[in-house]
Amino acid sequence: MDLDLNLIFIKKSQPAIFHVLYIFYPAQSWPWFPIAAFLLIGSPWIFWLLTFTYASCIKPLFLASTAENNRQISRRPTTRNAPPSPPPRNRC
Repeated sequence: MDLDLNLIFIKKSQPAIFHVLYIFYPAQSWPWFPIAAFLLIGSPWIFWLLTFTYASCIKPLFLASTAENNRQISRRPTTRNAPPSPPPRNRC
């Protein structure tokens, strides 16, 4: 449990560390620090945006196309073709 919380803390603090190093210590930072920070900040947003797009746009299209192509003829007997059912018994 503690390892999971530590990993979450590290994941959430990495972009801030890159930003602080780039802004307050420009002599010791590399030019890719802000790019890495924005990628680390934006990666959860990209994941949720793709998830939302799939759930709201792509998945309904697939469900609609499979529903249209799944029209099979029922083999169950209809009420006209079924044998008559026996009358109900009186339990009194």
